[in-house]
Amino acid sequence: MNHSTNPYRSYLESWSAELRSRADRVRDLIGSAHWLSVGSHKESIVREFFSRYVPGEVTVGHGFVRTSDGQCSHEIDVLVGGGAKHPPYFNEGGLQILPPEDVLAAMEIKTRFGATELREALERHARNHTIFLQSRVDVIPWQGAFFFECRSPFDANRVLDTVEKEVRVILSSYGPKIDQSSVRRNSLHFPLPTFLVLFETCLIMFRTCDDPSIVHIDLFESESLSFGLAAIDFFSYAASRLSGSTLPTSLELSREYVERYHWHRRTLSIETEK
Repeated sequence: MNHSTNPYRSYLESWSAELRSRADRVRDLIGSAHWLSVGSHKESIVREFFSRYVPGEVTVGHGFVRTSDGQCSHEIDVLVGGGAKHPPYFNEGGLQILPPEDVLAAMEIKTRFGATELREALERHARNHTIFLQSRVDVIPWQGAFFFECRSPFDANRVLDTVEKEVRVILSSYGPKIDQSSVRRNSLHFPLPTFLVLFETCLIMFRTCDDPSIVHIDLFESESLSFGLAAIDFFSYAASRLSGSTLPTSLELSREYVERYHWHRRTLSIETEK
């Protein structure tokens, strides 16, 4: 199929271009003197994007996950809830405090990709994962981290080296924490996000296969499709959660699309302690 004449591809690419344009507009106006404001704006435009496409009963904001025994997560940049058996503890002005059962997704938004930013994002996701497992939710929520730019020119091998190093640190601290009774088919058993997205460069997925002691890191140089592929994967996941149907599960829909266009793929396998 000719990529240039594929309207669906162009549509997905337009999502990334839209977010990039809106993010750059603020940065260009105020420069680098107010990075906190620039970062907050990036979080806001990602929340606004997802809120336009989710069903009416779904809420998109920022906030916290609180368990029945009082455990509380750190503040989550993009917190998506809906379709739960229990109402939110709090939902006002975009700030949400949700029970674990109500969480559809938890996302971290970073301006730049680097070892420090990646370590912080992975640490937060691992803590969330622990809260969800201890709460014995039926399904682990979709989790992702989005990075708007790289600190240095993109190099796939360097990115993979950084990811591998930081993943090893997380797994040594949190372990695989496998609980087959509390995860859905093909869900990730490790305390890692579903996706890492580097805008306009690549998409990184974590997966397990038959041996639950090994996690695979797949990097796809999907360029301007990277954000769109992650987004449609989340929308498929949310539809499956809300309808109770057997729609494509997390990691399946985007992987099929990536493979269809034969993006260059690199895979690393990390063996963890059993």
